[in-house]
Amino acid sequence: MKWNAHQLIIRNPDTDTIRFTRAGQERFARRFARSGFDIRAIKTMAQFQVAYEATFEREIRDELAKSEPDPELRHALRHLPFLSEDT
Repeated sequence: MKWNAHQLIIRNPDTDTIRFTRAGQERFARRFARSGFDIRAIKTMAQFQVAYEATFEREIRDELAKSEPDPELRHALRHLPFLSEDT
């Protein structure tokens, strides 16, 4: 299922605060919790981005730990720039 941020998060553009819809809570709460983030504490898009990127990185690492991909692929995945100063 493709996700649409407008269906999962409601953002107040005046304050940059967010809240999760029920669908957003269902989609992110457990995933974020496994990475140490309490979805109830995420109040801004910046906080959401930090939690999302950290969760994505953890999920990639978990998948790498389960399998033995090609050594070149493993090297490339380990050096992905998950967080950059440009984001």
